[in-house]
Amino acid sequence: LLLNEGTGRFHEAGSQIAAECDLARLLADYLGVKVRFVRPERYDQQIPMLLAGESDIVIAAMTRTVDRGLKVSFTAPYFEVSQAALVRRELAPVGADSYFDLLEIDRLRLGVKAGTTHERFARQLFAADAITLYPTAEEAAAGITKGDVDAMVADSPFVSIWSRTHPE
Repeated sequence: LLLNEGTGRFHEAGSQIAAECDLARLLADYLGVKVRFVRPERYDQQIPMLLAGESDIVIAAMTRTVDRGLKVSFTAPYFEVSQAALVRRELAPVGADSYFDLLEIDRLRLGVKAGTTHERFARQLFAADAITLYPTAEEAAAGITKGDVDAMVADSPFVSIWSRTHPE
């Protein structure tokens, strides 16, 4: 689990809350073992830590990709999300309802969390100089309110919650 990332959250005081933590505790109880949470510094360290034997399982909202599937086995998903975008109101195309509607915005400055499938997908659609990388989705979203970027992409639950809790 990562510090304040995705649906699983570590609090600074060391307590763990959220769906991934509950799922890990239930699985450990079922298996009759004690759960110990391991916190990588970055999202992209989860699979390498698993392969190095530093953890036994990764429970995370992680997109299945061919590259990842060649390294580890995935279970059936316990949580499914899509990619979504936050866009400055004045730039959002009328009737926009798709990630691809971002392509209609002239000179779009797009924020994405570095090292994610969001970054990889954005690089397939937009010029490199249009993309600004951030360490977290929260910082990418804050980039919109600061005027550093015009839009950002992230998992749909993040976008939904951010837009409701940040009406500006």
